[in-house]
This record gives sequence, C-alpha cells and structure tokens, in this order.
Amino acid sequence: MKQLTLIIDTSIRGAAVGLLRPGEKKLAFFEVSEDIKDSARQLPLMVKRGLEDLCATSRDVGALVVSQGPGSFTGIRVGLAFAYGFSLGLNDSASNQNLRVLGASSLLVLAESTAIRERCDVVVFLPATKTSGYAAIVQKGVSRMLPVDLSSASFSEGFPKYWMVIGDWAQLVSSADLLGAGISAVIDAKAASEMVLKCLADLVTEGRTVNWSKEIPEAIYLRKSSVEEKFDLEHSERERIDRH
Repeated sequence: MKQLTLIIDTSIRGAAVGLLRPGEKKLAFFEVSEDIKDSARQLPLMVKRGLEDLCATSRDVGALVVSQGPGSFTGIRVGLAFAYGFSLGLNDSASNQNLRVLGASSLLVLAESTAIRERCDVVVFLPATKTSGYAAIVQKGVSRMLPVDLSSASFSEGFPKYWMVIGDWAQLVSSADLLGAGISAVIDAKAASEMVLKCLADLVTEGRTVNWSKEIPEAIYLRKSSVEEKFDLEHSERERIDRH
C-alpha cells in the first residue's frame, strides 16, 4: 500500500486523525480523541492506530493534510509540530520519500462545504472564550475568516442568514436572539471534528485546486492568545490607574 493521505486536525476539538487510501473518496480510518486536553500525547497514538488498522506504516504515507487554524492556540501548535516531526522523519537523507504537504483552515473548509451542501451563503462560528471566537464566512462565492468579539455591537454586520455554531456558545446564541438572527444549526465539537476530516478528504479527492508543498504551513492566528490578552488588559489597567 503506497501513498496514503494522512489528515490531521487539532484546531476544533482535541486531536482528529483520518487516513485516505489512493483512489478512494471515503476515509479508510478516522478517529477523534475523547481527551481534549492531551492532544500532544494522543495524536501520535491515534496515527499509529490508524496505520496499524490499515496494515500500513509511516512509509506508506505520501501526502499530509494539516489544519493551520484558527482555533485553539495550543491545538494548532501541537498539530503543526507533529506534522513537522512526521515529515522530517520521512524526508531524511536516507529516504527517497517525497512527502506532499497541504495546509488548510478546518473552519473555512467546513464553511465552504456547508455552503455547497445547503446551497446558500453561510457563517460558521467557533468559540474561543465565552465572548470571543472565530467566524468563517462564505458569501457570494467569496470566503473569508475573522475574529469575533460579541461585545462589539456590529460583530454580525453583513453576515449571511445561515448561522452554524460549533459547540456550546451560549453567549452567541443569546446575541443572535437579541439581533433577531437565527441559528440554523448547532453541532457539538466532536461531530464538527469528524465533519472536518471528511471535508478535508473531499478537498483532496474532488479535484479542487490545492497547493501542495514540501514545507509545513504557517499557523493561522486571528486573535491573540489568552495569555497575551490578559497581559494587554493588565497593562491597560495599569496605564489607566497611572493617568488618574
């Protein structure tokens, strides 16, 4: 068995792994971790299980698809770090392996797939905190992503009517009610991770234009980490006190 495609997402919910056989359209193996706080340990174990399930080894992997984000800062780093180590191991000087790598935004790919399925413009939301997160928007054939701050009165300005929410984001649901907007679909994070794996597999198998590379892609960060935001908040508060 040669040229399996390994698909990794750690930006939605913990670790999610899929394996695609050449010439097939459905994943031959997929798994989403039940432990959302231990992706760094779970990810290599899941890949190992998947390869063993298909009676394959890492040398049978010819292509790697990895999520760049946005999403959990730690999750994104875990996924990209694993992808780097995996590709480094295959592309060593003693090997003739030529691993193809593709970086993709899981959130945006999910939004684009939803827009195709529902035949309408959509916005897909992913929470980061109670009041902030990310949105992937597909509108009039144009795709974009942006950070979401529910404290901003105009956060939903220009959004499509079809809203999909990943996970339990009560504040967003409340805001939608106040704005008179409708939540068209709410999916739990585990189901979203499974959908993402299948959407990324479709990206590979449906002949869409994708930019394969030999390099590990850069992370997509649409907002600062919680540590950075806390530092900025404390710094602003100190400046306010000093002014008074």
